[in-house]
Amino acid sequence: MKLSVIIPNYNMRAKIDQCLGSIYAQGADESQFEVVVCDSSDDDSMEQLKKWCARKGNLKVMHSHRRLACGSARNLAVSKSSGDYVLCLDVDDRLAGKDVLVKLLDGLDGKDIYACSYISRREKKEVVLKPQDMSQLARMPVAIWTKAFKRDLWVNEPPYMPEDVWPHYLLVDKCRSFGSFEFAVVDYDNTPENKGAISRTFDWLVMHPCNLMQLADSGELQKLGLREEYVAGVIHNLADMWARKDDLRQPEVKSAFINRFRKEYSNFMSGIYVH
Repeated sequence: MKLSVIIPNYNMRAKIDQCLGSIYAQGADESQFEVVVCDSSDDDSMEQLKKWCARKGNLKVMHSHRRLACGSARNLAVSKSSGDYVLCLDVDDRLAGKDVLVKLLDGLDGKDIYACSYISRREKKEVVLKPQDMSQLARMPVAIWTKAFKRDLWVNEPPYMPEDVWPHYLLVDKCRSFGSFEFAVVDYDNTPENKGAISRTFDWLVMHPCNLMQLADSGELQKLGLREEYVAGVIHNLADMWARKDDLRQPEVKSAFINRFRKEYSNFMSGIYVH
C-alpha cells in the first residue's frame, strides 16, 4: 500500500463527514491508500466513524477511552498504519480539490519527504511550498500536514504541545531526498473562529511576552478561554525542545531550528523564571 492518511480526532464529530468526504470523493484507487483515525472523543464521534467503516474497507478506526494529545494519537495511528508514505490531516481540514489524492499517489516516487502546498482560508490564497535545498525545507511551515513522508522516517512524535514543531525538525533531519507538490494538497481552515486552545495560547504568548507568574495572573487568558495548564505546557515544552537542539545532526536543519526559536519564541522564554 502506497499511502496512509492519519487523522487524530477529539470531539469533532461535526467535522468528520467533511474531512473523510474530501478523501473519498477523490476517485483514487482505494487499494493504494488507507485512512487511519485515532479517536479519543467522549461525544458521538465513534458512531459516525462506524458508519464510515461500514462503507469503506480501507478505513481503520481505533478508540482510546483516555483522552490523547494530538501527538500521542498520531503515534498510535502511525503504528497501526501500513502505507509506504504518511500524510497527516487534522479532522477540521480537508483535501483540496477533486483529484488531489490521485496526483499525490502518482507523484510519490521514492523521495523521503514531499513539501505539500495548501490553501489558507484566512488569507484566501494558495500557499506554494517549493523548497530548493535542505535549509529551505527546514524553514518551511512546521505543520505535519505540510509534508508527505516515508513512514520509516517517523520518530514517535512527542505527545506534548506544540505537537508539530519538534517532529518537523526531526523528520527533516532524517531526510536525504525531497520533492514538492506545487498543487494545493490541504484546504487549511486557519480562520480565527476555528483556532483551538493551543493555537490561541501560542498566538497570545507571541504577542504578549511575559513571565509565567504574570501569565497565571492574567485576566486575558480567561477572556480568551485559555487554561493555565495550556500556557504552562507550551512554555515547558518549548524549553524542552531548546534543550534537545543538539539531537539535530544536519547543520542546515539545526541552524533553521535555532533561528526560528530565537525569532519566534525567545522573547517570552527569557522571562519564564523572572518573578
